[in-house]
Amino acid sequence: MIFLLKLKKIELNTRFILENKKDALVGDYTTWCLHHWLKTWLIEYAMLSLWGKGFWYSFREKE
Repeated sequence: MIFLLKLKKIELNTRFILENKKDALVGDYTTWCLHHWLKTWLIEYAMLSLWGKGFWYSFREKE
């Protein structure tokens, strides 16, 4: 009986650790997605703003 209780406790502890690990992995993945999206957005914004400035200056020089 004591052996079965110890096994049940080990099973519950293992399940608790695995569930917390899964939540941690989901959190890491969400953080990575946000970081990747933000980095991509910033690079695209910088490229578009530089391209826009270059286009504007070349347009002004022609006048």
